[in-house]
Amino acid sequence: MPDEEIKQPNTDPLPNGEKSDRDNKGRFVEGNPGGPGRPEGSISFTAAIKKRLEEIPKGEKKTYLLQVVDVVMNKAVKEQDKDMIKLLWNYIDGMPKTNIDLSHGLQEGALEELTDFFRELANPKKDAKP
Repeated sequence: MPDEEIKQPNTDPLPNGEKSDRDNKGRFVEGNPGGPGRPEGSISFTAAIKKRLEEIPKGEKKTYLLQVVDVVMNKAVKEQDKDMIKLLWNYIDGMPKTNIDLSHGLQEGALEELTDFFRELANPKKDAKP
């Protein structure tokens, strides 16, 4: 099976002589613990924003997060801003999924020909002439 070959480690040594922890397509092989992760003590921008959103500003009764929610809701509901309504809707329900039916209206065998064409394009034969 071709997929089984892909999961095998790349046996070519690295320039420093070490073995690769990736397969021949550049993916980590099974059992790889992954990288070291984010350096200890570092903080991401997203984490900093989330932390700050939980704070209550001096002299206020609501957190920054609730204030942002109020602004968004006012824009969507009171101002009836169509872009804000659409943004909220997409965050709540997600973007609609689209399905493309390629079989409708195609001549018999056309879908198979397209599939073969793209397979050949993705995996060209070595003896094929340009």
